Amino acid sequence: MYTEDPKTNSSQETEEEQYALDDARRVKVLSPSMMVFKRFVRNKLAIVGFIILVIMFTFSFIGPLFSPYSIAQLFTHDSYEWKTYATGRYNTDPNYMIAEGEEFPAGARSQFLLAVSGKTGGKTLEIGDTVPFEYNKTNYTVTVLDIRGGKPVYSIGSARFVASALLGKINKIDPEFDTPEIREALTARAADKKAKETTLKAGDYTFNISTVAKETVFELAGEESVLVAYDTFLPLEKEYEPLTKSFAFVKKVYEAAGNNESSFEYDGKTFEVQETESETELLVGGTPVMLVSDIAFGTYQVGTELSSDFLIQTSDAIRTNTVNFSFVNSQGEDTNARINLVNGNYYVETAQKTQLLMVTEPPSKEHLLGTDLYGMDLITRLMYGGRVSLMVGFVVIFFETFLGVILGGISGYFGGWTDTLLMRLVDLVNAIPFYPTIIIIGSILDHLKVGATARLFLLMVVIGILGWTGIARVVRGQILSLREQDFMVATEATGIRTSRRIFRHLVPNVMPLLIVNATMGLGGVILLEATLGFLGLGVKYPMASWGSIINQATDMHVMTTAWWIWIPAGALILTTVLGFNFVGDGLRDAFDPKMKR
Repeated sequence: MYTEDPKTNSSQETEEEQYALDDARRVKVLSPSMMVFKRFVRNKLAIVGFIILVIMFTFSFIGPLFSPYSIAQLFTHDSYEWKTYATGRYNTDPNYMIAEGEEFPAGARSQFLLAVSGKTGGKTLEIGDTVPFEYNKTNYTVTVLDIRGGKPVYSIGSARFVASALLGKINKIDPEFDTPEIREALTARAADKKAKETTLKAGDYTFNISTVAKETVFELAGEESVLVAYDTFLPLEKEYEPLTKSFAFVKKVYEAAGNNESSFEYDGKTFEVQETESETELLVGGTPVMLVSDIAFGTYQVGTELSSDFLIQTSDAIRTNTVNFSFVNSQGEDTNARINLVNGNYYVETAQKTQLLMVTEPPSKEHLLGTDLYGMDLITRLMYGGRVSLMVGFVVIFFETFLGVILGGISGYFGGWTDTLLMRLVDLVNAIPFYPTIIIIGSILDHLKVGATARLFLLMVVIGILGWTGIARVVRGQILSLREQDFMVATEATGIRTSRRIFRHLVPNVMPLLIVNATMGLGGVILLEATLGFLGLGVKYPMASWGSIINQATDMHVMTTAWWIWIPAGALILTTVLGFNFVGDGLRDAFDPKMKR
């Protein structure tokens, strides 16, 4: 009969249980990657960091697809503010209207002002009075046409010397007029002792005669060619605007006003004259068509057209010292206006509609995080800025890792003079001052007017070139210790080529350390890019990064009153860097074989 030994059976079961391959041991023995993953997911901070990074990538790369705005879209709103519409000023300098084809030089104007100021006689001038003066051998006669508010209107005509006679005989004569007919007429009149201050008709000419002592002077009576006044002709209807530059029309107006005429005829039309102490209004068929005023108006903005109602209402307001008034503009709209007097100039202001940028607008339904200093939607800028910041981080880290692995691997494997040469290169790169170099490169790019996209890629290349040395040293140190291992001796014995030994057998053993360094270095690169953006050395408009957005808060007023400009960007930078650091710490612990299982 067979009996089972309890001790023997128990021992066998214990041995079988000891060598049983449960789920935990199967993971540890058969799947090192699963073991690393299990260690990683057990780290709560690493999971939190991973979730943060997923949210940041979703916000930056998927968020803009759902944003209704573009990265550089400007937002404005309608606003009404008082702006200068037109200006007015009392005429203090005389206006000269010169007939076509005539001249009245500056020297003649000076002599005219001297003559009428009383230097030659001092009497008060009345309508019809004449004042002679001479300039450059030309005699002029000034006639007062009208007196308007103490400011006369003058008509100036010139007289041309023709001949002179002494004791009844012609002694000088202009060759142009030296014809038998004219000489005979002049001689006969010179012999007449009663011919003083009269006129003579000879041929097609009319001559003025003046006598000085025993000499008789004959001058050609010229037409009046200059009008001098302190008024401005303001057309109230466009079709009458050409008349304001017509010498004959202006002269007719002043003659009618000076003679107190109620109307006059010109170019087949009857102009009615309504005169006040300071201005004259001309009407055609009872409709005002022109204003003759001692106030000159000018538009303040290009394209502004002053309506007739504006000219009338503003003139009345200026004369009565009225500040607020209204008028009908050229579009037929009732417009409120006010007058500001500054140094003798009247500035007419109206409430004008204008488009203002929505600068530093607080958060609202349309703009969840408000707008920035340029009137752009801030949350949209943060989304696109996240793309730039994260892209800079990954591209720079990839570039640094690529250079560091190649140069560090070659240096650590070959050693000797190759190691010495490459390590001196590392020392040389480390000796380059980072920020001064960035500032110099930024100035060059600004001078060359490099575009925003090209500037971004150049910035990443420069940061990568200046930052690969740390990874090269880490890789070199690891490979120096790994190249003496038995598996490397085996690769050498089997004749595997050098490049395959380095990049197929050595570098993969360094990859866990590289992954941890790269993950933790991403946060540092993002902080570096943010610093450059804050200093104005990063990306340029219209692109954005989180650092360049914070750069808008360099002004203390913005920092204290527009928190939505810098706090969200700073929070995104902080959260993203923390996420990368948490993930880096989790990977470091997961790859560490000394960690508890």
